[in-house]
Amino acid sequence: MLAHLDEWIRERRDVAEEYRAGLRDVVEVPQETPGCLHTYQTFVILAERRDALLEHLRERGVDAKVHYPIAIHAQPAAQALGYRRGDFPVAEWLADHVLSLPLYAEMTVEQRAAVLEGVRSFYRGGCPA
Repeated sequence: MLAHLDEWIRERRDVAEEYRAGLRDVVEVPQETPGCLHTYQTFVILAERRDALLEHLRERGVDAKVHYPIAIHAQPAAQALGYRRGDFPVAEWLADHVLSLPLYAEMTVEQRAAVLEGVRSFYRGGCPA
């Protein structure tokens, strides 16, 4: 499998660039630091009305995911630390807005277009606030 790794990373980066170009005007997309190579294990956007967007995408067959719905300080394992909602507002905001879009090397042009159109159509209007 290692013989294919560079090719898979290139393909994932191509999908990520297509997503960035197609979505940067409607959601916050990942940015790359010059000189750093992102391999895009996940493509995580920051989305207003994230839960409604997730439902909208799933209704269209797009398998988006919320990988980190609870901030670390609010996890059951951290209860003994005594933190409460509001103690880490940035972490809480991020937990409420992150959404991972499907991204893998073998994505077809049609699959990529379905993801882009799904996100863009949600923000065009007509979706519940």
